[in-house]
This record gives sequence, C-alpha cells and structure tokens, in this order.
Amino acid sequence: MAARNTAFLLVGLLALLHTWGVTAHVEVNMEDRVEVFRGETASITCIFTSSEGADGIMIQWFYVTQTGEKQRIFYQDPTGTVVDEGTPFTDRISVNGTVATGAIVVTISNVQLADKVEFICLINDLTGGTGEGRTKLNVFVRPDFPTIEGVQTGISLNEGPSKIGTCEVKNGFPWPNITWYRNNAPLRGALDVLKVVTSTTVESSGLLSVKSELIMKVMKEDKDDLFYCEVNYFVPGGLRMTETPHINITVYYPSTAVSVWVESPKGNIKEGDSIELQCRNNGNKPSSIFTISHEAGGNTVESNVLVLDNVTRLNSGVYQCASMDMDTYEEISGNTTVFVNCKESALIRYVTIINTVYQQYDCTCLV
Repeated sequence: MAARNTAFLLVGLLALLHTWGVTAHVEVNMEDRVEVFRGETASITCIFTSSEGADGIMIQWFYVTQTGEKQRIFYQDPTGTVVDEGTPFTDRISVNGTVATGAIVVTISNVQLADKVEFICLINDLTGGTGEGRTKLNVFVRPDFPTIEGVQTGISLNEGPSKIGTCEVKNGFPWPNITWYRNNAPLRGALDVLKVVTSTTVESSGLLSVKSELIMKVMKEDKDDLFYCEVNYFVPGGLRMTETPHINITVYYPSTAVSVWVESPKGNIKEGDSIELQCRNNGNKPSSIFTISHEAGGNTVESNVLVLDNVTRLNSGVYQCASMDMDTYEEISGNTTVFVNCKESALIRYVTIINTVYQQYDCTCLV
C-alpha cells in the first residue's frame, strides 16, 4: 500500500513538473538592426523576461555564418560565462548586463565589413522555456568623393548617340547609387537617344565602386548645358548625397549662314589704305574651310581673313566668302561690297579746280 502511494506521488510530481514546463514562458525583444560605420563599436541589446523568474537562466549568443549556420560566440549560466574561442569575435566582444535586470548587451569593437551578419540571443530557463531574438548588424563606409570626366573631343550633331562623360565613386559600402543630371534636372529619355551604362567593382578590400557612363544624342542646345552626377549612399540611420563638379561639352553643329565684312578700316576706304576682310559662319565645326575671293578676280585666299595693302579703286567690288564642311562637302557662302574712294587730296584739288560738288565725280581720280 505504501509502495502504491509512493508511485502515485511520483506520477503526480512528474505531471506537475510537465505542467510547469508547458506553462513556462520566455519572451525576448531585440532591435531589428543595429547600424555603425566600419571601425566603430556596435552594441546589440537582448531584453528578456521569464515567467519562472531570473533563477537558472541560460544565455547564448550566436551569429549566422555566410552558409546559414549558427555559430556560438558567448555562453552564460548561473555557474559562469564563456567567450567561445576561434570565432571572428573572440577577441572583440564584451558582454554587459545581468540576468536580474533582464538585459544583456554584447559589444563588438572595431566593426569590419565581414561583421555584417545576423546575431541571435537565445534564452533558456530551468523548466525548458525558450525565447529567441535576432538583430542584423549593418556596416557602412562613406565612399570617396565622386569624380567626373567629360569627353575631350567635340561631338557632332551628325553622329548618333555619343559618350558624354563618365562618373565614378569608389570605396563605399553598401553600393552607392549614381544619377546623371543636366542643368539641375535628372536625365531621362528613350533608349535611342539616351543610355546610362553602369559597371560595378568589388575591391580587394571588400569595398564597392561604381562607374556610370552617359551616352546620348546631342542637340545644338546642349552646347550650353552643364552635366554632373549625384551620388547617394547609405549611412547609419539614413541616406546622404554628394555631387560631382559640373562639366560642359563641345557640340559641333553645321553652318547655315556665312557673314563677311570689312574689319578695318572703319568707315570710308581710300586709295592707299590697307583693308582687312573677315569671314565667319554660324557653325563651329573645325572641319570647315573658308575661301575669300574677289568676283573681279585676282584676290583669292583660302582663309577666313583677307588683307589687301595699298588698295586702289580696282580693289572695289563684291567679295565672296565660301565655307565648305569637309565632312559633308556642303558649301554655303555670303558676300559684301567694297568701295575704294579717291584720296582726299585729289578730291579737294578737283573741287578747287572744277568748282563743283565732288560727290558727282566718279571717273578717274586726279593726281
């Protein structure tokens, strides 16, 4: 009879212990993520409560490896604490806090890019209650100041989409982002007129570099435009932005008109003067060739400047300037009329002798 009572007592005790195990509850709270710059110190907090109180609590810290496995880095129970050997954090972690306060903080010094992993805080109590929390550690590195380089040669309107320039930002983490701007507006357009080619590089240091090349079909109006790049990159708790210097490009556009004029002397031209004619078109292609000629013959030069010394009335007449585009062999021209007057001394003597209005005289000058 006594043996039966003893058996019932043991069964009741086991049932009671089992009931305690089912009803025991451990709750763990952790931040979703902790963010720091490389080289700084990161603190990850694990806050927990147990329905069984603080007695007999066991605490374990893990991190998740690149292959998805859990690797323990710290263990604590009522008998003591252990920092696990042979992990990337063995010499860089310290643990503070007490079971009584329900808060344990793991501090990681000199955080590196490889520390961008998920950390797990696992809490167990004596009755089998278990709770787990996870925090991702994000690591950031400010990139170098971005650079921009425009094309060194000009771009012709006759060409298709052409390279405008290249922007590059190096040594950031995580990936920086590059956006092209023209005159303070982000560049967008159809693929046949605008394309941005982006390439990325993982440096030996693990840092990340991005290069962006702008290709677009230019218009004449682009000759006055300013191009630059905006770089956005992540930092702990937010996003930062920086810009490259502004550049412009040389746009070669064809001529539609030619002007020719007498640059000097200003005013009336007299016999014996030196005159300079200049010619200009309204394009800017370096392949344009100018020719200035006198329709009466005798004065032709392959240049946009013609100088005539000691002119006579024979130099009067129409001068034509022709501009030829050597890429397309298209030619356009313009002209001006030059009138060489008699010398003032001859005109005055003629007025004195003839006693008439000299403007009416248009034959050979008197000497």
